[in-house]
Amino acid sequence: MSKQLDDLLAQVLAIDEEMRRTSATMPWYRGHGDPRWQLVSTLHRHVNHMVEPIAHPPMTMVDYLYAEYKTLYRTFKDQAWPLLDVWGRSEWGVIFAMQHYGIPTRLLDWTESFGCALFFAHHNRVKGTQATVWALDPERLNEKTIEQNGIVSIDEITTADSINTHHWHPRYAQASTDLPTMAVSPMFANTRMLAQRSRFTLSGDSFSPLDRQYNGAFVRDRILIKIDIPADLHDELDDYLRVSGLRPFTFFPDLEGLRLEHEARVRRSFRELDRFASHALKPKAPK
Repeated sequence: MSKQLDDLLAQVLAIDEEMRRTSATMPWYRGHGDPRWQLVSTLHRHVNHMVEPIAHPPMTMVDYLYAEYKTLYRTFKDQAWPLLDVWGRSEWGVIFAMQHYGIPTRLLDWTESFGCALFFAHHNRVKGTQATVWALDPERLNEKTIEQNGIVSIDEITTADSINTHHWHPRYAQASTDLPTMAVSPMFANTRMLAQRSRFTLSGDSFSPLDRQYNGAFVRDRILIKIDIPADLHDELDDYLRVSGLRPFTFFPDLEGLRLEHEARVRRSFRELDRFASHALKPKAPK
């Protein structure tokens, strides 16, 4: 193992120990194949892209957010209803199905597994470029944003002492005040979510990336920590993930995962051929 990889793993272990000292919940991780990618939900990105060409928008960005989310939710629900199972037909089941199939939602994917986040940060990144893994302390995030200890459970029942998650759901009326972002756990999981040990943040109304909200307090207070993956740590990381069993089919236990597994094998074969050719063409030292 190179010093770079050893240093990376040592940094992650230190962050894990630091966050476990202040929370009962293990850290959550999110991998980005490009450090320029922002901690913003697909819904916020979608609305930004939709409103950008409009010179003088007739509504505020938050109004667009609510209106577009309702449209996306109703359209998906109407068209996908015959294809959804009993869990997928629940209020939040529809939202998680939308997220699963790439329809914009307020959800931002995280995982309890650093290995999973590292896979997503590294998978398909261009050789010679950096990547990023974000680490999040979900309990301290909720203490800051909603003043509640622990992770909010997403379910259909709201009690007097629980957070009313209806405000974040497109079926219900727009909230009277701006909604914050909070860490949530889903009420059910599909095979991919189980394999990826999925967790989620439920984005509020702010269009700022999570690391810039509250004037950067999440980063400043180490609720949110950025881990850089060096650009030249590529081939070794490829080998490390492979021998650790962190392959596409590990996190996509379905036909899509088999396709990704095949593509990874092809890339690895070309890499080995390139190494062989480079070695064969290398000039030999004179005797």
